[in-house]
Amino acid sequence: MEYPRRSRSFKVMCGGPLACFTRPEFKVERISYEVPTPSALAGFLKCIYWKPAFQYVIDKIVVFNPIRTMCVKRNELKNKIPCSKVYKAISGKNVDLHVYTEKDTERAQRTTTFLKDVLYGIEFHLEMSGCMAFHPGEGIPKHTDILMRRFDCGRVFREPYFGLSECLADYWEIVPEFPLADVDASLCGTRVPGSMLYGLDFAVKAPAVDSYESWVDTVWSDEASAVYYNPVMVDGVIDVAKWRPEF
Repeated sequence: MEYPRRSRSFKVMCGGPLACFTRPEFKVERISYEVPTPSALAGFLKCIYWKPAFQYVIDKIVVFNPIRTMCVKRNELKNKIPCSKVYKAISGKNVDLHVYTEKDTERAQRTTTFLKDVLYGIEFHLEMSGCMAFHPGEGIPKHTDILMRRFDCGRVFREPYFGLSECLADYWEIVPEFPLADVDASLCGTRVPGSMLYGLDFAVKAPAVDSYESWVDTVWSDEASAVYYNPVMVDGVIDVAKWRPEF
């Protein structure tokens, strides 16, 4: 049976006390974009439901609350888990991937600029990726049904968050339409956020195969190039589909 390659559009309202969509040009301090990036919102949805067989495509972002920020200064560990240890763990070797705060006394003071009291609308659809779709019933209808059930029951893979894992969402729900009349007056008019990160273009993409062996035998790579786009926000609404880059 031939299934459609993409789903219908979904609209989700979500909000929380904090958000941080880190600007990659700042290496030490975490400075948030004024508005969410499509990749961050796709990650938000993946916390609820995700499989390699499909991908989330963000079509529209609505910002309802006024853009307000707050700065927090924290003492953070300077050391990180080396990539060499991660690669060894992936290959099946027994390595310790923990960082012990009581032993690692070297600290660095860093500032994070958060967004406060955020409320967003996300319009998106699902597209089949062609990856690991080995079952006859693997298609958009199946994943759409599962996604709707998980929203109805409040089930998640992990707690959804906005950009950083400590910026947890208070609530998320599917709605028939966005209440655009509730967009704050400060967001009315045209606003240009500037060049923003759209996502990552990996050198080796997931294989479009129909066998598990082909997936396992693929040689993966961490090499990726950042893809940027230049959206325009009109009355709190960013039409991502209009400004989406091709890659």
